[in-house]
Amino acid sequence: MIELTEKNAQSRTLTLHNRLKVAEIRAVKMNVSWLLSVQIAFVLFVFCREYFYVSHNIPAAPVISTLLEHALILIMVILCSYIAVLRFTRVLEKQFNHVMLVITLSIGAMWCFILSLLFYSDFGHLIFPISTLLMLSSLIALYPSSRHLFFATTPIWAIVVIHAMFFSNALSLVYLAGYLVFAVLFETGRRLLRRWFVLAVTREHQNVRLANKLTLMSQQDPLTALANRRYFDRKLQLAIEDATKTGRPFSIILIDVDYFKKYNDRYGHQAGDSCLIQLAKCFQQAVRSAQDLVGRYGGEEFIILLPDQDKYAAEKVAERLKALVLALALPHDQSDVSPYVSLSQGIAQWQNGVDAKTLIENADQALYLAKQQGRNTARLAP
Repeated sequence: MIELTEKNAQSRTLTLHNRLKVAEIRAVKMNVSWLLSVQIAFVLFVFCREYFYVSHNIPAAPVISTLLEHALILIMVILCSYIAVLRFTRVLEKQFNHVMLVITLSIGAMWCFILSLLFYSDFGHLIFPISTLLMLSSLIALYPSSRHLFFATTPIWAIVVIHAMFFSNALSLVYLAGYLVFAVLFETGRRLLRRWFVLAVTREHQNVRLANKLTLMSQQDPLTALANRRYFDRKLQLAIEDATKTGRPFSIILIDVDYFKKYNDRYGHQAGDSCLIQLAKCFQQAVRSAQDLVGRYGGEEFIILLPDQDKYAAEKVAERLKALVLALALPHDQSDVSPYVSLSQGIAQWQNGVDAKTLIENADQALYLAKQQGRNTARLAP
């Protein structure tokens, strides 16, 4: 059974909060490979110092300590393994958020260790530019997710500030002032980027809701919330194509409300609309399969598509429809067949080679036969 109601359509639409979460993960997924590549580039820069020094006629590069060299090799291996894991391991898709928290925290911790070694080497002059570039690259890649950005940059902030306050022999205040200015710029930049990100996701969310609403309007009868004729015809054509391939039967039931014009004349059009709404709910209750489709085909005409059901199974559905409508006991003192609202129904089963138009004509002929034989009944097409 398919209910084309606005409530169900909205339940399939992500809330703005959930969409933000999904967009954050999607953005981090897109940016993380670039971030890791930048980290690798920093490591290569330190390793390739001799080339840069010689090519720019600078005095020979200082020698890297064995511990620092081993640490750089280790971080290179870890970063490359992260790229491989994120690119080729689909097992981690569902746990991506937790995996990224581990990766970002480990990146920050590794660079915290590397920077602490640089403080006591001949590369001390590289600490400010490297730490600054590391944090800026993290900001560019991880700004959609504050947690990931916090995990990646906090260790770097901590080691730089601690060193400037307690272990720097000179200009510690100058370094602190510089990092304070940078911290302000960093945070304001993060807030600005985050604001634009939220705005973009919000607009995307609004566009999706609008698209869903327009789709719903194009498929749904506005009064009864059933499928409209256009949508039903499309589904019927798909059912014929599927049945042609598989050979499985399906049936349709064409329904007409008995003496509905007299009902409107007697009780008014508002009561008539209310009657149709209640009947639509009954039709939805009568069908059982998730694939069954109930549609409004005209003013007081309805139609039901019953995939994988032959005409005898459809006849049982028609009997259930009749019983449910009679149980409503909607008064209809202008009816010639019942003191209550009743239905006439025509049932047709699809046969190989029959197109949609012919199938509906067959159901209409069965409906005409039901009306001829006294209404308030269902008849099978020959």
